[in-house]
Formats: sequence, C-alpha cells, structure tokens
Amino acid sequence: MKRITITLATVIAMALPATGCWWAYCEDDPQCEESLWVDADDLIYWCDCEGDNCRPWTCTDDNGCDEYSYCDDLLGQCRDSYICVDDWDCPSGTSCDPARGICTDDDLCEDSNDCPLDSHCDPATARCVPDSVVDCTERADCTGSDICVGGECVPGPVTCETNDQCGEGAYCEGGTCHSSGLCTDASDCTDPAAPICDSRGACVPDTGPECQLSADCDLGERCVNGQCDPIPGPNPGDTCLFDEQCVDGLCIDGLCQAPCTDVGDCGTGQECIDNHCQNVETPGTACVLNTDCGPAEVCVDGNCLGGCVLDTDCANPGDRCDSGFCVADVTATPECINNSECNGIEECVDGVCRTPCADEADCIACGMPVCHLTYCYDAIPECVTAVQCAASEKCADSQCVPE
Repeated sequence: MKRITITLATVIAMALPATGCWWAYCEDDPQCEESLWVDADDLIYWCDCEGDNCRPWTCTDDNGCDEYSYCDDLLGQCRDSYICVDDWDCPSGTSCDPARGICTDDDLCEDSNDCPLDSHCDPATARCVPDSVVDCTERADCTGSDICVGGECVPGPVTCETNDQCGEGAYCEGGTCHSSGLCTDASDCTDPAAPICDSRGACVPDTGPECQLSADCDLGERCVNGQCDPIPGPNPGDTCLFDEQCVDGLCIDGLCQAPCTDVGDCGTGQECIDNHCQNVETPGTACVLNTDCGPAEVCVDGNCLGGCVLDTDCANPGDRCDSGFCVADVTATPECINNSECNGIEECVDGVCRTPCADEADCIACGMPVCHLTYCYDAIPECVTAVQCAASEKCADSQCVPE
C-alpha cells in the first residue's frame, strides 16, 4: 500500500496527469513551506516559495529522503514508496526493507542467492555489492598448488581429505588435489578418471554412490540418486508468514501444515501429528540409485518417489512437483489476491484480509490488538523461519515460540 502524503500540494498534484515539475507556481499555497508533491512516476518535489516553482527533492542516499521515501540512485531524486511487510507488497524492481517497512530499490539481501549475477551479498550491510575481478573459475586457472575459491586463487592445502578442500573444478584423491574441470552433468566430464559430476559442479572419480540417506550428506542437503544435492528453499511467493495463508492450517517456519485426521490426508513424507500434517524423516532402504526404482520414479533418501514434471503428475493430492519428484505441498496459499475478496473495510495485505487502522483503538473491534504499518495484526511479525529465533524456538504464525 502506498503511504498517503497529506499536504495540499500533493493532493493537487496527484490529481493532475503530471510528470516532472508540472506545477510551476506555488506562491498561492498557504502551506507552501511544508509542501511536497508526487508526480505520476512517484518522484517527489518540493515547493520553492521564493522562486515560485517546484524543485526535485534531490538525494545521494536514503538518508536524504523522508521515512516514507527512498533515493532513486539512478536519478538522484527521492521517490515515494510503498508500505510493506515483505517483498510481496513491493512493485517489480524494488524489495522490502524490513527495518523501515517500505519498498526500496536497494539491493537488500540475506545471502548471495538474493543478488544479481556478478554481485554478492555483503553481510556487513545486507546489500548486494559488485563482485571483484575474478581470478579464476576452476583450479586449472591457478598455478602451482593454488586452488580456486570464490573466483580467487588461494593457497591450497598441503594434504586434503575432502573434495571441498580442493576448490572449484577439482577433487581430492590420495591426499592430493587434482584439477578435473567444471560440469553441469556427466556429459561434461570427458576424463575417464573423473566421469561423475558431483553436487559442487566438479568432475570426480566414480567411487560409487556418494550417499544412501540424507544422514550421509551435509546439513541442507538430501540424498537424490546416490548424490548429495542441496535442498531447494521455497520461493518467496511460496513461503507463508501467517496462518491465514495456509487454508485452515498452520504456518510453521515458513511452511504450511495442512489439517488432517489421519496420514491419508497428508502428502508424501508426512505424518498426521496433533491434527496437522508435518514433515518427518522417513529414510528407507528401497533404493540407492534411480535405476533401483520403477519407471518415472526417483530415489530420494532410500525411498522411490514418483517422478513428475507438473503438480498434476503427482497421484497424491497433498503433493506438488519439486525438482522432478513428488513431495508434500507445504507452499502458501493467499487468503486473498485483491480487496474485493475481503469483507467490509478490510484490504488485502500480504495475501491476508486486514483492517486498516490509525492506532490500536481501531483494532479492538476486530480482535487484533496491534496497529502495525496502518493495519491490524495479532502482533508485530518477528520471523519467517526458525533461523530468526532463539535456538530452542520455532517460528509459528510470524512469532518466535518455544519448540
């Protein structure tokens, strides 16, 4: 939702099909010294009474704008923003700054996966910054015993125990790092000594299956077809924040737990616990490789799961298609898409129907005691996943609570 600029000049200017400093004379405005107005492109101007005209509100960074706007780095001018809770609320090209509760064009990030190509996430500022000049893409680009790590040639280990210690495009064998090349699949690995493309994207020797179960892999990985593959995180639009986004279910750590009476109501790899479908570790011994399974099945954690291309390929109605196989559907479902799907004065915010408010008194009637960013909430959101909570807590309905 856009913030409302409550000056007379803004009201006049917003009513005009203007772009740029259209309002050339403002000396008749009795609030001239305080007036700001916003043009059709959301750019902010201020009224120069002495000069009898409007001037762009220029800036070099967000500190040069007010709390409801941000500095358009390309134009060097303050741009009116949208009030937000997360990225769902923001127009294309902007993201939600949770500290300020507004959309900005800053490259905000939690890790480098949030950044454009040729940039990475600076943890000190939580913003994307350009990558430095790349020295290498694989170990073969370096000299001597140096290895390639993050685009830089750095001294390699005297001896190695794991492939990871040898950097990009290399593997460890006999305590020594060997260059092997980068790959996306086995067809890229032409050296008979290293015919397998591992989860790091490096060609490695065929030493048999890397894993049988996820317990054989690092944290954040799962065993798929005998290889440790990263577990993909949900897309921002698939992650829930509030229970209302889970169709009569619960939002726990960004994932929806559907209501159930028995395991038959749940998706693959779930059990019905406390009347809600919850993901459980279900390692099996049915397979190690896909070839141990039937046609169109994939071996995941020792279980043969149905293969798929689309969600409709999954036989279990509680499943969705993820990375080529059917898994339990824990994605968010918005309560609403637009205001017409809500009741009375409610508006659709983050996929949830909410009551607008000016203060807590406006929220008493709807049973939600907190007025946050001009809407009524049960409480100010604290988290999306347990990572944002204490070690013994989980994130439930946007709040950190004991496990």
